[in-house]
Amino acid sequence: MDILYQEHHRLKAQTGKSVSKSELQAGDLVFFSKSSGSKKITHVGIYIGGNKFVHAANSRKGVITSNISGDGFYYVTARRVI
Repeated sequence: MDILYQEHHRLKAQTGKSVSKSELQAGDLVFFSKSSGSKKITHVGIYIGGNKFVHAANSRKGVITSNISGDGFYYVTARRVI
């Protein structure tokens, strides 16, 4: 299951138009890794503006809002899918 989940995130990261971090707009998909410098995508969320994104943290916390730069998430890339 974990392998399928990771592959699903990787495919999402190749869909739509690439967006630089400085050009993020509300609704862009943002992709993260578990460690600094890694390009292995392990988490995805939706950018909501103000350097924040919404995502499913885990089964205990549910859907939450986090800062794009911190909170244990390491930004990898973003995509705009319209």
